[in-house]
Amino acid sequence: MQRAQDLEGAQALLEEAGYPPGSLDVVFKVTTNYPYHVESAQIIAEWARAAGVNMTIEQLTWADWLSQVWVDRDFEMTMMNFFTIWEPDRLYYSLYHTTGGFNYRQISDPMIDEMAEQARGETDPAERLAIYRDIQQRIYDNALDVILWYRNGSIGAAPGVGGLDTVVHPNGSNLNFHRVWLDG
Repeated sequence: MQRAQDLEGAQALLEEAGYPPGSLDVVFKVTTNYPYHVESAQIIAEWARAAGVNMTIEQLTWADWLSQVWVDRDFEMTMMNFFTIWEPDRLYYSLYHTTGGFNYRQISDPMIDEMAEQARGETDPAERLAIYRDIQQRIYDNALDVILWYRNGSIGAAPGVGGLDTVVHPNGSNLNFHRVWLDG
């Protein structure tokens, strides 16, 4: 689902929270490891300014981003790329469950925890899908994340390339090319 941009509504919510235009300063930490994160942060900063928020972009090396954001959880705003986490359990449990391994944002929602645990034990694919849809709706309704875009995860190759069925690692977050080969 796509949310409409509502700068006037954002300004009103900021006012209600005690931040008149220009009084809220936010630091957006992004890694230079992904240049499109920096470009996206620049766009978001312009939108924030239009809503009356002073946003500063702090560009960090990958090592500094991991240290400050992932490990120390020292950030006000950041962005992350979860391109390779395709399997729903790995995605929703690891990112949104209170004890999830990728939950560096420290999201803690008992309803999401309960649903993610329920989905793990569900053997009926249709029922499992329904639970994941409920988790998605809760994430959306509570704006736990704002999804900016989806990258195309298609892998293409010429007919002489073999072994592509082994590219996706069983953990769902790594790509392995060590078993890929070329004919001839």
